[in-house]
Amino acid sequence: MLCPNCGFENPDGMKFCGECGSKLDRKCPNCGTANPPKFKFCGECGASLAQGAAAPSPTTASTPPPQPVQPAPNLTARPAAKLGEADRRTVTVLFADVSGSTRMAEHLDAETFSDIINDCFNRLSNVIVKYDGTIDKYIGDAIMALFGAPAANENDPERAVSVALEMQEVLRVFSENLQRRHGFPLSMRIGINTGEMIAGWFGSEVKSEYTVMGDAVNVAARLENSAPIGGILVSHTTYLQAKGTFEWEPLTPISVKGKSEPLRVYQPLRVAAVRRGVRGIEGLESPFIGRQD
Repeated sequence: MLCPNCGFENPDGMKFCGECGSKLDRKCPNCGTANPPKFKFCGECGASLAQGAAAPSPTTASTPPPQPVQPAPNLTARPAAKLGEADRRTVTVLFADVSGSTRMAEHLDAETFSDIINDCFNRLSNVIVKYDGTIDKYIGDAIMALFGAPAANENDPERAVSVALEMQEVLRVFSENLQRRHGFPLSMRIGINTGEMIAGWFGSEVKSEYTVMGDAVNVAARLENSAPIGGILVSHTTYLQAKGTFEWEPLTPISVKGKSEPLRVYQPLRVAAVRRGVRGIEGLESPFIGRQD
């Protein structure tokens, strides 16, 4: 070590300089504290006493090194192990397709058109959520909603039909205002079907989503495509579980792609003034006793 008095190079471990006899206390290059010759680090601040070592600043010596920033968790990503997890369950599927938007898009500015469609979908989606339905996806001008997956209620078919009736009313009011402001109305067709499906996570490791699969989904889409503008088509399976709650108009069976036999379909008109206690089992009625008042 170097003598602080004469600069003579002394062997490590010496207490006095071999050239001038000065005491060889090692001063810390960081805080200036004198340390015994054998100390390798300052007993006051912990700085290295090795010759040629860079003197750390007081801030650096007392501040812990910065920790790496952890990336925010991806709340939409699904672990690969979850992909393909599914179960078999009875689900009611509702398809609603807005008509008239193509003509509107041709005549309105793109931003104005997108604002109108977003406002429309927001109003319709609120109705679905109101009845505990799940918005499965938006497909162009259409909405696909589920009742019974992932959460199930005992009256999911009734909820789906209630949503369809209320959605048509919401769109009717929205369309009247739209006609006055921009000169273009909107209308909607709705199809509803209940059946056994596979519900779970489908897709790939890159992107997956919770949805349902099965022939019953295709039937719901076919009913929506066959429904009249402004109308609602309900399958026989949905009708059997919701017929006591609404007034109905039986329609002529329709032929749809992929089905060898015509489908029995019904048009819900309104909530029944007097609800019959029918739910799920054909022919079962539970009238109130002594409750005429």
